[in-house]
Amino acid sequence: PLKPNGKLDVGGAVGGGIVWGVTRYNNTITTQVNISQRPSAEVVTHAVDGNKLMTDAEVYAATVNSVVSINTTISGGTNVFGQVTESASSGSGFILTKDGYIVTNYHVVEKATSLKVITYDSKEYPAQIVGFDSSNDLAVLKIEATGLPAAILGSSKNLVIGDMVVAIGNPLGELASTQTV
Repeated sequence: PLKPNGKLDVGGAVGGGIVWGVTRYNNTITTQVNISQRPSAEVVTHAVDGNKLMTDAEVYAATVNSVVSINTTISGGTNVFGQVTESASSGSGFILTKDGYIVTNYHVVEKATSLKVITYDSKEYPAQIVGFDSSNDLAVLKIEATGLPAAILGSSKNLVIGDMVVAIGNPLGELASTQTV
């Protein structure tokens, strides 16, 4: 089922499939599925200033528009028939500065012959590698854009083992704007 915003309601689809499967198995329609009446929580977006502890949902809302998708083309040489081969890969990054510097992992852009950055609003930009540190798996890209929603960086000096960490990204180039805690 589609929500009013046009997105797929996965929970509704899964729930409907389970009910259909149970009723087909039992050949009866007496099965009841309980559905929570809990209202959806409204997420209030706060400015990230490092002074207020934020919930995971607040961190996501304040940061998700700074996350980008990175698509690469990699020339792989020639195959046994002498044809030039290409492959593609993708990954995540985040906007470091409003004027188009992007931070990503080096393994995302390693051996790339062309790079494309896609922002939260689906705008696509060609990108260039401006620096990298392969031993720390970091790379910095540059796109020609201004007014971008740059991420607010914190300091790790006050973190201790056991603190919760939030990662927002685009794993495998297929799961845009996901969050892992």
